[in-house]
Amino acid sequence: MKSSRNLIIAGIVLVAAGVLLCGGTFAYLGFDMSRLSTADLVTNTYEVDEDFKDIKLTADAEDVILISSDEGNCRVECTEPAKSPHDVKVENGILTVASPRLNLTFWDMAFIPHKMETRIYLPKREYERLSVESDKGRIDIPEDFTFEDIGIDSDIGDIICMASVKGDIRINTDVGKVSLKDLTCTNLSVKGDTGKIELDGVVASGRFDIETDVGAISFKGCDANEIHAGTATGNIEGTLLTDKTFITRNHTGKVEVPDSSGGGRCELSTDTGNIRIEVTGKGEA
Repeated sequence: MKSSRNLIIAGIVLVAAGVLLCGGTFAYLGFDMSRLSTADLVTNTYEVDEDFKDIKLTADAEDVILISSDEGNCRVECTEPAKSPHDVKVENGILTVASPRLNLTFWDMAFIPHKMETRIYLPKREYERLSVESDKGRIDIPEDFTFEDIGIDSDIGDIICMASVKGDIRINTDVGKVSLKDLTCTNLSVKGDTGKIELDGVVASGRFDIETDVGAISFKGCDANEIHAGTATGNIEGTLLTDKTFITRNHTGKVEVPDSSGGGRCELSTDTGNIRIEVTGKGEA
């Protein structure tokens, strides 16, 4: 009887907390449901006639998608607030696309269904540096492009990258899944707080530096001369292409890696999780 009474009390507390949360949200919105509407969004197209080598994107609360275009000129299509358009320009060989600063609060991020999107249609296949800064939204970089370097900083949102890079890839994210597929680079650095990191067919001539606090790290047919991967909570699993000298550390979980055979250093660590790596012997880092 006592346990049943405790469960009932816990249920009442949870319901009350939910009511207070919803009430606080509506009070914050001034009980004006128009704040939850996206009816004021419009789609504008910005034609870019100037030549550029670098791309710099600053996103507030929108998805950012790069798209290959067969047309001669670049264009940028933005779904954006009618009264707060993007700033699109080319200066000193840099295409800059900057979203309006909406000054979103935590409640905005959590409850308002923003549906903004920026699509950049690029006529060329090779560029120098790509830089993306995003507060909230998905970032999608397809396989059609090659860059000298890529740098991505994201607060909330998934990151998908399939573009090859001649130099380095650097990704910093707070919350979101990172998926890299079928690309080459010199060095790869991925730093995350919460979210899975997936590498599929990624080969670096230099090194991998991959860290996340909460989330699994997976490799599928990947390789680098030197690999460092660590997570506080999550498994590290997958397949590498060439032999490695494995150094592993974990507190809770199983460790299954090949015997060290004199290859490049592969340091893997997790506090809570399994470490399972196989070497397929089908590649060369």
